[in-house]
Amino acid sequence: MTLVWVGLAVLAVLLGLLALPVRLSVNLSLQVPRDWNAEIRFRILAPLLPWIRVKPGTRKALPDAPRGTGWRPSTAQRHRMLRAVPQLVAKLLSCVHIDRLLLDIVFGTGDPATTGETFGALAPFLYGTPRPAGWNAAVRPDFDNARLEGSAACELRLRPLALAGPLLGFVWSVFGAGR
Repeated sequence: MTLVWVGLAVLAVLLGLLALPVRLSVNLSLQVPRDWNAEIRFRILAPLLPWIRVKPGTRKALPDAPRGTGWRPSTAQRHRMLRAVPQLVAKLLSCVHIDRLLLDIVFGTGDPATTGETFGALAPFLYGTPRPAGWNAAVRPDFDNARLEGSAACELRLRPLALAGPLLGFVWSVFGAGR
């Protein structure tokens, strides 16, 4: 009987931790085609605990699995998945709150006319639409060279338990009863 109470206490603590907000900080830098770098940090109990850094590492190649083994979704399930993905993305994004987003991009096509035309098409979105507080985008054209370089920094917060609802709804809509 004591083991049941201990198990329930552990479950309650885990659910409590999943209900706490998590702050994520993502920094990306890109220089096509040469180099890219990513840094991801997260923090639980934001004012109390320090940032925890996640270092992207190199993955070891996994051995190839024999073909034809394992489960594959049916065609109907694939169609249901494709129809449910936009709704899943919208619900997941509604659970994530972006506190800060900084973009710094330099691009060029090698042809000044094409670069100018592309920048002219982007200008109404960059300068004509209101942005939430904390969002900043700097896009600079390079009329002389063909290049794409940039950096992005994003800080967001989410509650992991809030993500469970949309994910479970997606799984149920694709694989649920009577499917």
